[in-house]
Amino acid sequence: MAAIAQTIIADPEQNVGQLKKLRSMAQDPSDVIKKLAMLTQLAVYKDILPGYRIRPLSEKEQSVTVSKDVAKLRDYEQSLLQNYQNYLQTLEKVLAQDKSGKEEDEDTGSNKSATASLSAPATTATTPEGEAATKAKADLATVAIHCMCNLLTSVTHFNFRLNLMTALIARMSRRKWSELSETCSKALKDVFTEDESGEVSLDAVKLITKMIKSKSYLVHPNVISAFLSLRLKEELPTRQNGDEDNSRKRKKKEKVHISKKNRKLLKAKKEVEVEMKEAEAVVDKEEKMRMQTETLKLVFITYFRILKHAPGSPLLPAVLEGLAKFAHLINVDFFTDLLEVLKKIMVGGPDAQVFDAYTATNRRTQLLCIVCAFQLLQGQGEALNIDLKAFYNEFYTSLLTVAMNTDVEGDIFQAAEASAKEKEKQKLAAKSQWKGKNAKKTVEDETLVVLGSDRELILKGFELLFFANKGKIPVIRSASFLKRIAIASLQFPNKSMKDFLVIMKKLVQKQPQLDQLLTGSDEDRAGNGVYLPALNDPELCNPMAASLWEFELMKTHFDPKVRSMARELAVFTPSAGMRTHDRTINH
Repeated sequence: MAAIAQTIIADPEQNVGQLKKLRSMAQDPSDVIKKLAMLTQLAVYKDILPGYRIRPLSEKEQSVTVSKDVAKLRDYEQSLLQNYQNYLQTLEKVLAQDKSGKEEDEDTGSNKSATASLSAPATTATTPEGEAATKAKADLATVAIHCMCNLLTSVTHFNFRLNLMTALIARMSRRKWSELSETCSKALKDVFTEDESGEVSLDAVKLITKMIKSKSYLVHPNVISAFLSLRLKEELPTRQNGDEDNSRKRKKKEKVHISKKNRKLLKAKKEVEVEMKEAEAVVDKEEKMRMQTETLKLVFITYFRILKHAPGSPLLPAVLEGLAKFAHLINVDFFTDLLEVLKKIMVGGPDAQVFDAYTATNRRTQLLCIVCAFQLLQGQGEALNIDLKAFYNEFYTSLLTVAMNTDVEGDIFQAAEASAKEKEKQKLAAKSQWKGKNAKKTVEDETLVVLGSDRELILKGFELLFFANKGKIPVIRSASFLKRIAIASLQFPNKSMKDFLVIMKKLVQKQPQLDQLLTGSDEDRAGNGVYLPALNDPELCNPMAASLWEFELMKTHFDPKVRSMARELAVFTPSAGMRTHDRTINH
């Protein structure tokens, strides 16, 4: 196999017939040889496939006499395309033979198919031989998936891209999420990330949304989460009926009579221009915008259908995370209705009476609704006069709920991986800025949302509510949140405690009046009344009567960094922005 592969790669045009030998080896009875043959073909095709799509010849083109060199190139391209197609068909057959991990309730076919499956003889692996055969098929399927994912990410431009996507998306449609499903999902995310024109992303989103609908939205949440990797920057346009009529009238007025001969010449000229653009790999801005608009429509239709018809679906957190990321792309006309839906979901919807905010799923759903609502009113939403009192009241309440969560920081390994990716992105941004390519911050950079844990959701909520908002925040509200987060921080791990100490310092810096909670005397607080810590309304709990005594406990924390930050904040003067004489908080 190695010798054949080297021969083909050395001179593909002369040795294209050798591909058939490699394909025949993939039919060997030995599973090891099958795997090696599939992987060898993968390496060969990645090396010899051209950097353009091979267009099938029309009957007219086939009938035209061409030079010897052109005929030779055409024969090579058609032979290469046929061999590549046969290779993909072989991989698809291997996948079709693997039935491992497929649930019985996934089959939503007709009654006839259900009857046939019941009457068919049992093929489950109940014997050691059956188990070995099933395992062997699963191993072959793993290699086939690896090959298809590799081809999709490395030769995305080439023919049969839709066939690869269909096979991988079908594997993702299983309700049980496996390592193979994750591999397929990662390949699609890589395709979304690397797609410059938007055409490939549109094809993949069409197939994913079609699959989700065919499964009646009974898919794994990770399928919906794949949309988060889409590179969408343009706002979804809405065209009024009047605008459409005006544009049609304008086109009729501007229409100029063209003779039949000139129309043929213009058509031929346009075809040549299209081919030239494809050859130069130029991305047309208008075409890219059209692609992104279509992609955005499909994504939002999927999101809104789940919000409307299945508010209790396991897909809801993934939908809310997507809305939080793409909120700046939603048209303003949908804001009011969307906020009403989010408000209902936040309090439990129809099951509000029995809604338990202390369960992990419900707590995360609540926080995602809050972050999504805050995100909606950033940018274009700032011009709207919408009251978010219900959302920031719920956010205030959830701070104590999150404090009861023992897993507030989420999976530490995932967090470390996300942190490493973020650092790598910052390095790349710094390099491009040095080259002068990234002097202006893009909308996509500003709205990057990483919402892996409750801690990240809380931090994002504070950022949107107090620091990204250009409007003036009432001091009473800021003081309430400052006091509540100080109480909650005592229950957090040291990493989260450091993050929230930074938030508290930024709050005091932004609103110097909050210094009263640090420096106010007992007489001043007695005149303000009594602080009501159990009241879940930041406007009515009277925070100015409280003191931040929590810093005294933080000063004795086991983490030296926490101790240092607590001491620094306890002696912080907003006007000076630096340390003053040491003092102890009155309490």
